[in-house]
This record gives sequence, structure tokens and C-alpha cells, in this order.
Amino acid sequence: MDRSRSVLMLAREHLGGRNLIAGLVVGAYLVPQAMAYGELAGVGASAGLTVALIPLLLYPLLGRTKWLSLGPESAVALMAAATVGPIAASLDLPVPQLLGIVSILTGAILLAARAAKAGFVTDLLSKPVLIGYLTGVALVMVISQVSRVLGDDVAADTIVVFVQDLLDGVDVNWWSLAIGLGTLGVILAFHTWLPSIPGTLVAIGLGVLAGYTLPVDTIGSFELAMPQIAWEPIPMSAISELLLAAAAIAVVAYTDVIVVARAFSDGDRVDANREMTALGVTDVVGGLFGGYPISASSSRTAIARMNGATSRFYSWIVAVVLIVSAVTLSSVLAYLPQATLGGIILYAAWTLYDRKGWESLWRLRFGEVVVAGACAAGVVVLGILPGIGIAVGLSVAELLLRLSRPHEGVLGFVPGIPGMHDVDDYADAEQVPGLVVYRYDSPLFFANSNDFFSQALEAADTPGCRWFLLNVEANVEVDSTGLDALAALHDELSSRGILFALARVKTDLRLPMERYGVAALIGEENMYATLPTAVAAYRAWAEAHPAVQPPPAAAPGSRDPKAHPRSTLAALGFHRFARVLKPRSENIR
Repeated sequence: MDRSRSVLMLAREHLGGRNLIAGLVVGAYLVPQAMAYGELAGVGASAGLTVALIPLLLYPLLGRTKWLSLGPESAVALMAAATVGPIAASLDLPVPQLLGIVSILTGAILLAARAAKAGFVTDLLSKPVLIGYLTGVALVMVISQVSRVLGDDVAADTIVVFVQDLLDGVDVNWWSLAIGLGTLGVILAFHTWLPSIPGTLVAIGLGVLAGYTLPVDTIGSFELAMPQIAWEPIPMSAISELLLAAAAIAVVAYTDVIVVARAFSDGDRVDANREMTALGVTDVVGGLFGGYPISASSSRTAIARMNGATSRFYSWIVAVVLIVSAVTLSSVLAYLPQATLGGIILYAAWTLYDRKGWESLWRLRFGEVVVAGACAAGVVVLGILPGIGIAVGLSVAELLLRLSRPHEGVLGFVPGIPGMHDVDDYADAEQVPGLVVYRYDSPLFFANSNDFFSQALEAADTPGCRWFLLNVEANVEVDSTGLDALAALHDELSSRGILFALARVKTDLRLPMERYGVAALIGEENMYATLPTAVAAYRAWAEAHPAVQPPPAAAPGSRDPKAHPRSTLAALGFHRFARVLKPRSENIR
């Protein structure tokens, strides 16, 4: 009796109340999405509905995020379809089988990554890459639905073929065009002004009426049916292509899951490893039944949160709604126009375009816009996988370019401000006579070692310099080329009679210096844990070793002929080039 009462209480807690309401609303929203994304992926509307059941049933048992809706997602479905389509056509293999293999491979990669604790790989997808990728996918989705919305066949294999087909002329079904654009308009209107009402349902109702009365193509009869898989043998060359695609899909899908989970965590901790396991297992199971890879839906997750879901088990209510809809409403939904599905996918494409993200990239740095734009263009022109590869390559190249020429500066004391600061940032900054404190704001590695060496020597080329103190707080990461540059700098300064010392030497830097022999070259006595102790050591040394008086300074009012070009360049932000025209020694007082 007590056990049955506990079961009943758990059922009420996880399946009743607000969870029941959220499940009904999300389910009504998912039905047309599952059908549309099934068409998009290539398994058809009926199989799309059935495949969507798998994550609904499994995620509550495997995942931990309260509102997360795992299931069909437009971008991942399109990635799978874009990979499988050409292979299926060239080898005459069934699309459902190839989609199932991609899904299994995607899940296996995720589970292997979970075992290897390799979730950090998603960090390679920087914000510009994600923004550009989603924009490119949105454009590809729009192109893929033009045929459905126009009511006439338009080839969309490549952007060149697509444009050529449009230029050759299209027999437009104006009723289909009105339905497709009207569907998009209705969903956008409800999303903007009545977000609490699923505009997709309203659009579907209007679409069914239009399909019943107007001469347009409809989806026809459908039912809950698994994809028909023959599991024919396929060549290893195709497996390698599918494996590459699965790796890219795994990264994108998992990134999407984590982004959505964290965005809707409501302050709760997101167990990234658990979410990776849930996604991997679901992809493997779905692939065995001919499903395509899945991800998280931000729109369905938002609807679940908006309707007050308190448990991830609301997904089971969604599954019931999907089954009941397919069984009882199939005769009605059979009149749903193909253009309506196209309009739903156009709305999905609209949600992928991140206008605020593009604006933030523009405000920050033009290079970020270039990376995002290259990714979007690559996805549209070359395909999803090459586009992502190009964007990741450009991101790494842009990072190396910035790290190869980082900010660097000579430090001094600013009256009224604790610590030491870049003398270029403060006009009243003062340097300790005979001491040059220098900071290079980047790890020292092969791409910037020559720049570090030359910039450090330029900073040390100051009349009266007796100590060169390198603040290495930003130089924790170092490779052999960077250590060679440190050794070369030490030797060059020593030949000039300048003592080379380091400040803020952390263990992560000290250990490789010791192993490489640079620590012994510089001397343990010349490496300091903090900047103040290093400056104090120099002052004590300077008192014990008085310097020869420098020549008299220039008369007041005299003008340095190089001052004007420096001020112009500095105003433009080219501080390093400005320093070449005007020595830093003017800041020593």
C-alpha cells in the first residue's frame, strides 16, 4: 500500500500539474516540427514522428536538466541530410540506413569522448564560428525550402545550381507561396505579440483549412512508422565520410545541448558529462531504428519553462501527445500543405540568425566578423562541414596572429594608483631610474618569440638602463622557441652590461625553465615571486652600486622632432610603432 502510494505521489509530482500543461503545449508544438524535420532529414514525415519518440522516452532517464527538450533539431538534421544525400545518390544506398549509421557513429563518438573526458573539444567552436555556422545553416535551410514554398521543383544541391534553376524560370504556385509566407508571418506575429500562445499551432490549423480547399500539394496520409532499413553493406570509403560527418555533428550537437542547458539552468549546475552521455546513448538507440542525429531545441525548452514545467519527465507527456496526434489526427493533418511545413522550417531558419550576435562581433573586432562571415559563406557555398572547417581554421589563424603581436609595455609608478602600470596609459607615470620593467602580454611560443626578443630589446635600449626586469605574469605558457628567446635576450643584455631579472615567476613557468636550462642561465637569485620584491631588490642593488650621472637633460621648451609623428600614430592606436619614433626613456624621471 505504501509503495503504491509512493508511486502515485511520484507520478503526480513528475507528470501532473504544470508538467502536464507543459507537456501538452510542447507536444502540440513538436508534432509539426517532427514532421517537418523528418522531411528535412530525408526520412519523411511519418518516420520523423516516430523517431522523435526515442529521445522523449530516454532523456528523462538519462539526463538531468529540468526543462531541456532533446529531440529533432533543424541544424543537426540538415547537417546529417547534407552528408548522407550525396553518398546515397552516388552509391545507390537507402537514405534511412545512412542516417542511422551517422546517428550511431555520432552517439559512439560522444560516448567515447565522455569516457576520455574530451568535452573540451567543443571549445574550438568560438562564438564567431557558431554565429557564422548558424547563419549559414539558416540560409541553406531557406534554400532547401524554396521548392516547397514555391510549389515547383527547384534544384538545391549547390548554390550555383540553385541560382541557375531560378534564372531558368520557375512555375510558381501562388497559393503555395501565400501559404508558406503566411505560415512564417503567423508564427512570427504570435512569437512577437502573443508568445504565450504557440503560433505554430495556429498556423497549422489555418494550413489544414487551406490544404482542404486550395489546389496545393499536401503531406498526404501518414502514420507512426519506423524508417525502412535494409542494412545493406556499404564500402569503407563511405564509412570514412560518414565518420567525419558524425564527428562534426557530435561537436555541434553537444555544443547546442550545453548552450541550451546552461541558458535555461535557472541557476542549477549543469552536469556536462551527464548530458553528453544522454545525447550519446539516445543517438545510438535512435540510429539502430533508423533515426537521424538529434540535439536540443531552444524553442521547445523555452516553451516548457514558460508553461511551468518542474520536472524533465514532462517529456513523457510530450510523447503521449505525439502518439495520440498521429493516431487520431492523421486524417486531418493529411491536408496539411507542404508549403506549411516549408513555412515552419523558414521560421526555424529565422530563429537561427543571431542579429545581436553579429552586432556584438562588429563592435568588438572586424576580424571576428570576417571569421563568422567566412563560416556562413563556406557553409552555403561549399557545404556545412567544409564551412565549419574553414571557420575553425580562420579562428585559429586569427588567434595566432593576435598572439604573435600582443600588447606589450614598459611599466612605471602612477601617483595615487597602487601597483605598476603601462607608461603609455598614464602621462604622469614615472620609471625608477636605471630600471626598465617590461611586460609582454602573451604566452611565449614560436609565433611571437622573434617579436618578443626585438620588442624587449627596444624597451631596454634606454639611456641609463642597468636592470631589465621582465614581468612574466602573462608568460606562464612557453615552448622551446620561447625559452630560446629568453636565453637569447639574457645573453644580449649581458653583453650590454644590463642585468636580466624576472618577476612574478610562477611554478608553471619555473619548471620548464629549469628543465630547459634557462633558469640556471638567468640565475635563481634573479627570479622573484612578486614585482615589489624585485623592484626593492633593484633599489638595494642600485644604492650599493651608484651609477654614473647621465648627461644633462635638454633645455625646457626644446622640441623633440620625433614627438609629432608619435602623437599622430598614438592617436590612431599604433602605440608600438609610435614607440619606435619616440624612445620610452622620456618617461624616466
